[in-house]
Amino acid sequence: MKKTFIATISLVGAFLLSSCVMSDLKKVTDEINEVESGKVFLIPCAQLTYSDGTIFTFDEYGKKQRIEKGDELEIYLGTTWYSLDKSTKKGTKYTYTGSYGYCTIYCFLENSYLVEAKYDEDLKKGKETIAGQSCNIYTEGDGDKIGGYKRILFVDTNSNILATAFTT
Repeated sequence: MKKTFIATISLVGAFLLSSCVMSDLKKVTDEINEVESGKVFLIPCAQLTYSDGTIFTFDEYGKKQRIEKGDELEIYLGTTWYSLDKSTKKGTKYTYTGSYGYCTIYCFLENSYLVEAKYDEDLKKGKETIAGQSCNIYTEGDGDKIGGYKRILFVDTNSNILATAFTT
């Protein structure tokens, strides 16, 4: 009787853990599917300036993006990408064939970090105000941070990305 009870409790525990893990994985895949369908960001349009001088602008939830740094200008229109050098006035047109159909350079897939933080004790979730927005930040054990607001990347210390201004 005692063994049956313990086995039942173990089975119920495994089922509940499995349900939680599956629910978490669904959140991650739902977010990825939404990005792949063209809703890269959760607000329709914005402009950000980053500490390295990059100006990032998007419209239509990220289907249209513009990244400008110095003489370099990149324009993403759906799956078409234009790379322009303003000093030489020359450019190239590409068809974007990345793993996503839309540019995700400044996309912060928060659900992936949210799920990872549940299972990784070295990854801590917190909040910080960056460029006037309350951002969800994930800090690794070594102090590296990544985070954003409305799926927009505001900070990534590994890549030296830090938003300094944000407007909608």
